[in-house]
Amino acid sequence: MGSLLAILFYFRKELLNITNDKKLFNLLLIGSIPLILIGYIFYSTGIIDSFRNLKIIAWTTLIFGLLMYFADTFKIEKKIEKNLTIKNILIIN
Repeated sequence: MGSLLAILFYFRKELLNITNDKKLFNLLLIGSIPLILIGYIFYSTGIIDSFRNLKIIAWTTLIFGLLMYFADTFKIEKKIEKNLTIKNILIIN
């Protein structure tokens, strides 16, 4: 809950301005649909409980950290307003 509040506080200006950008708002909605469906399937089948394992959490944290390092190292100058498409949204998910 603290992480969510920190993210909301940090991105408060962007979150308030998102209603002005209909394209970005629609892309975020479209990108949320697969996450909601997969989350529901994981929860309803009980698979989510097998992901609450210390080894899985450690490996995913390590992999995510490496991905963040490479993303930070290889900066690409692209703007969300111009380069965000439905294909990119689905790849991000």
